[in-house]
Amino acid sequence: MFKLTKALLLRIGKIIVLALCIGVIVGYLSFYMIMPSVSVPQSNNPSLGMAALVLFVVGLLAGALSEDLESMTIEALAGIGIGVVIGWLLFISPSSNPDIIILNAGGYIYNVIHAALPLIIVAIVTLFIGGFIGGMIMENLQAKGATSVFDKLKAGKKAE
Repeated sequence: MFKLTKALLLRIGKIIVLALCIGVIVGYLSFYMIMPSVSVPQSNNPSLGMAALVLFVVGLLAGALSEDLESMTIEALAGIGIGVVIGWLLFISPSSNPDIIILNAGGYIYNVIHAALPLIIVAIVTLFIGGFIGGMIMENLQAKGATSVFDKLKAGKKAE
């Protein structure tokens, strides 16, 4: 039987929070790819390299904060999906003003996905590479802080 424990709920909550953080960043960058003239920094030609660098750093942080590779994978994939939805919401946000009428605002999700497709592909690659590296760095740091097996053996021999 599947039992929800406090540790499992905390792990699920951590995955959701990190996926939402990744989603906000991917969403804003996808909006930046669609409409660079109305976003910050304002430009005529959005830089995919800058977006890749930002996503790589986000991947490093997500990998470092994740408990394991499974969690990081779920966070990255869910974050990209959430990011597409956030980019679409930013794109149709003028429709919340009653004076602005956007017919069939739901149909623009395909335009957002089409315009942000290079960013989505870059996000998949950079988030996973950054996540793997960040996870390996944290595992290395945790392993250095742990007591060695040889130290335990020496302590056991001294006790005898």
